[in-house]
Amino acid sequence: MTEDEQLFYCFIDSTDLLFYGEFESMFLEELDIVLAYCAMESKMPVINEMIERYGFWTMISFLNNADMVEYGTSPRTAWLTDKGKRLHAFISSKSLDELEELLQVDYQDRYAYDENGQQISCK
Repeated sequence: MTEDEQLFYCFIDSTDLLFYGEFESMFLEELDIVLAYCAMESKMPVINEMIERYGFWTMISFLNNADMVEYGTSPRTAWLTDKGKRLHAFISSKSLDELEELLQVDYQDRYAYDENGQQISCK
């Protein structure tokens, strides 16, 4: 397992969401859109469109709680942390089908373990 796959799993599990059917696709698509938005240098041309999106505020909250974004006085202008940049690069390099396939991996097989059998931290 790569470090980026582990980062993906850590983020998914930090949301405490259970996925059922079509919700996986919607969540992953929204994640990709919000990460791309946060990576933009100039958000003004699309800011109103983004903040009206159904899942925008929830996704910003998830990303903030996982230390993937930071923001000053407004989450509307959030930017990616180094972890967020890594997650964005990973998500962008995969198709939706590949990401959905990753979600099918058993929970026990999602994480790397050290030589003592201890799960390596997500932080």
